[in-house]
Amino acid sequence: MAVLISKLENMLLVKFSYSPERVSKIKSIKGYKWEPKKREWIIPHNEVMKILAALDNEKHKAILFLVYSAGLRVGKL
Repeated sequence: MAVLISKLENMLLVKFSYSPERVSKIKSIKGYKWEPKKREWIIPHNEVMKILAALDNEKHKAILFLVYSAGLRVGKL
């Protein structure tokens, strides 16, 4: 399963293979948008920051912050 994450202005773009569990988790985030032509989810910056702030593990927080701030894809780590 591949998850592609990239940054666009103040948004986070997320692409992944279909899974009902993942879709329901994304839909629980306020302000999400679905781009059907590109098949990607867009998550607002303030919600990404809430997700990062909720993490307890400093290593996971650092990795996700690096991925988000640099606009990296998960596969590039």
